Amino acid sequence: MDRRSAHLYARGVMNAPKNLITAQNYDLQFGTNVIGHYFLSKLLIPLMETTAATLPPTDPVRLIELTSDGHLSNANKGAELINYDSILLGQTRDGTGSMQLYCQSKSGNILLSSARARLFSGKNMISMSVHPGMSLWMTSSGGIISNRDTRAHKVGTGSPYICCRSRCSK
Repeated sequence: MDRRSAHLYARGVMNAPKNLITAQNYDLQFGTNVIGHYFLSKLLIPLMETTAATLPPTDPVRLIELTSDGHLSNANKGAELINYDSILLGQTRDGTGSMQLYCQSKSGNILLSSARARLFSGKNMISMSVHPGMSLWMTSSGGIISNRDTRAHKVGTGSPYICCRSRCSK
């Protein structure tokens, strides 16, 4: 394959039993939903950058991360959005519920996508995260506004794109 103009991360794990972990001893949900997507993107980004250089600015390369409005239920807030002690085996993880681990991983998806958006700036590439089946507006000031909830939620620095199912624009 010598061209990659879009990639959609659409696989993940939800509410997995807490005894399931990755080979590296991470929580299975965080390992699959965040770390796995990160490493796959590291492999694909060089090809996507090459492709982006051949496309007009009106047709950027897209890296789309399916997330969930489950991030809204993440009990962790602000700078502590991800409790890294809870993604590794230990007492903190033992005291964290499986759904909280899932919600935390969905926040991780958004943070990862937002970080990529900053790295892609000026490269004719877009990184965004979307909840399947609903519209999310990720504001440049870091808020997320959905059609289910019009309150802005601070989740890192958002990508300035409107994502309405399959249509995205600045």
